[in-house]
Amino acid sequence: GFAHGPVSEEALHWTEVRADLAMLAGDAARSCRAWMAVAGVRLAAGQPADAPAVEAAVDRAHHQWGRIDDPVRVRELGLELVGLRGRVPGRREGAVEHVRRRLREVQGRGGMPAGHLRTDPPQGATAVP
Repeated sequence: GFAHGPVSEEALHWTEVRADLAMLAGDAARSCRAWMAVAGVRLAAGQPADAPAVEAAVDRAHHQWGRIDDPVRVRELGLELVGLRGRVPGRREGAVEHVRRRLREVQGRGGMPAGHLRTDPPQGATAVP
C-alpha cells in the first residue's frame, strides 16, 4: 500500500486516472472511492486541507458519491466522506450538511437502524428496494 516512502506524485496521478476512468465508465462508487483515496494520501503526506489538489479530490469524490444509486454503497462511502468533509470542508457552503442529510435519507429508506452505523453489511449483502 501507501504505507512506506514519500508520496509519489506519479502513483497519485495513476489513482486519479483510475478515478476518471471509473467516472467515464459510469462506476460512481469506484470513482468516489478512488478520489477519497487520493485526498487521504495527500492529507497523510501533510498537504493542507485547503490545498487546491486536496479540495479538488474531495469535491470530485462528493460529486461522484451524489451519483451512486445503491443505498448500501451510499451509506458505506458516505460515512467515509463525512469524515473527509469534516477535515476538508471545501469552498461550497453546506457540503458537510449535504452528506449528512443524504445519509439520513438513505437510513430512513429501510436501511439499517441509525444505531448500527458502525457495522459493515455482511459480505455480498445486497440492498432490497
